[in-house]
Amino acid sequence: MKYKILFSVCMLFLFISCIRQIELDIKTEDPILVVEGLITDQIGSQQIKLNYTLPYLADQEENPQIPVGLSGALVSVQDDLGNTVFFTEQSSGVYENNDFNGEVGRTYTLFIETPEGKQYQSLSETMQPVPGLDSIRHEVIDTTVLINDRLDAVKNLKIYAYCQDPANEKNFYKWKWVGETTMLLLSQNTPPGSAIPFACYYSLNPPPLDPFEDELIIFSDQTTNGKYLSPQILLFGADNFDFRFYYGFSMLVGQYSLTPEAFQYWEKIKKLLNNQGNIFDPAPFRVKGNIQNINDPNETILGYFGASAVQYKRYTFKAASSYNNPCLFVSRDFCDDCRRFGGAYSLTSPEYWNP
Repeated sequence: MKYKILFSVCMLFLFISCIRQIELDIKTEDPILVVEGLITDQIGSQQIKLNYTLPYLADQEENPQIPVGLSGALVSVQDDLGNTVFFTEQSSGVYENNDFNGEVGRTYTLFIETPEGKQYQSLSETMQPVPGLDSIRHEVIDTTVLINDRLDAVKNLKIYAYCQDPANEKNFYKWKWVGETTMLLLSQNTPPGSAIPFACYYSLNPPPLDPFEDELIIFSDQTTNGKYLSPQILLFGADNFDFRFYYGFSMLVGQYSLTPEAFQYWEKIKKLLNNQGNIFDPAPFRVKGNIQNINDPNETILGYFGASAVQYKRYTFKAASSYNNPCLFVSRDFCDDCRRFGGAYSLTSPEYWNP
């Protein structure tokens, strides 16, 4: 028996001695410039964002020298008439000019010069017209999902936009939830004469801006030219259809025109965002934008500079069929007094409020 034990110990020692430490050659990557820029025909909304991607495995807290926002750059936009406007840095990597607005039919080009002297230029973008938003409506869809081996009833809230597509021309669209958004929250069990307010109007932030927003809605009229359009522009699924929509909700929706080139870019971005493969699938591709280094065309630059006409429409609605008590499925900390929810609120309704 002891010989068998001795033999097993020897075999284990031999196995351990054969294990070698493997050093993986993990390549790091230099920061890549990312440009997010859009000129619209609305005054006060011109913004250019310049950021760097972080190198692979980089930790900004441990490596504060790694750049994120590109500060100190000279940023300007020139139109096809030779007019140039300059953008002022408002925060790290964020440049704005709120004193001018673009014009439909004009062509715009972005110019960037970094503090190190690198010069970048976009391809030119001609601002296309955009039809007005006729109306917006919502629809609540009751569905079931399998959660923990049990079918649970859930709700999906869909938002639709309606507009007349112009005939005899190619049009490309993009929709976003933009601007100030408001939710109505009611206090519960408020006795007569109480100092507790009956209602609070909360200001909420819209979803993240492009190109990282959850829902990227674009459309081409290639097969619907000249027809009355009714695309679904927003979707709130079972995970985020909550008490915001029970008493009143108001959102500002923007309808944007796109050039064919911009549409192709955002179509690729959407495919990238929707890529849900497994670990054996190819790595996500990089989407080439319309920015290049003037002196080094081989440099990789991400992002897009565009020009869009915009039509806005506000939509205020109540999605629930009855006044269900939101305290049934959220924390009761603020149920008796709507002010306990925290955040920015007002006890008087905004001017645009009309549920």
